[in-house]
Amino acid sequence: MGAAAAEPAAVSLDWRCRCGSLHLRLDPGAGMHGICYCRDCQAFHHHLDAAEWLRPGGGSDLFATTPDRLEVVSGAEHIALLRLGPKGIFRWYAACCGSPLVNGPPTRGVAFTSLHVAGLSDPAAVGPVAAYLNCKGATGPTEGRETPGRQFIFPILFRAIAARLSGRYRQTPFFRADGTPVAEPHVLSRAERAAAAPTG
Repeated sequence: MGAAAAEPAAVSLDWRCRCGSLHLRLDPGAGMHGICYCRDCQAFHHHLDAAEWLRPGGGSDLFATTPDRLEVVSGAEHIALLRLGPKGIFRWYAACCGSPLVNGPPTRGVAFTSLHVAGLSDPAAVGPVAAYLNCKGATGPTEGRETPGRQFIFPILFRAIAARLSGRYRQTPFFRADGTPVAEPHVLSRAERAAAAPTG
């Protein structure tokens, strides 16, 4: 994500959903700040009636890190899960108010998660935006140019592999000890997916 992007300061940050019922804490010491303009991320927000958390042009403001850096403080019962299709990635959210929480793979074996920055107590603390992704899906002007894939994929892979080798991949608020998700995924129907499609 940008050449040698600086890591954010290692200070604990609070993440809260829009109604405050779900509270997590993030250790942002290792991660990357990016904006994704893909149509799927936009559909996720629209389905949850959370379009106000999108950046201009329909960008999802995300902090890519490993799940062990997230800890649930309160409201774990509100963590819910959906997929835009039967093979879609896992998209976690707060069921209490429909706030987007994180996106990630459908297995805890791959230690990757992208947290929606809008819920953070201090969004600026995760550092400046270092990557702009899927700009072709934007609904308007983007805030930056498309970032070459290798600049953000390699750091993500490095962190995921390190978490796997150390066993930290097991430390996740989204999967149980046996590897099953803490909530059953709701797969959007074709009608729901069509209704959530972004315009523009």
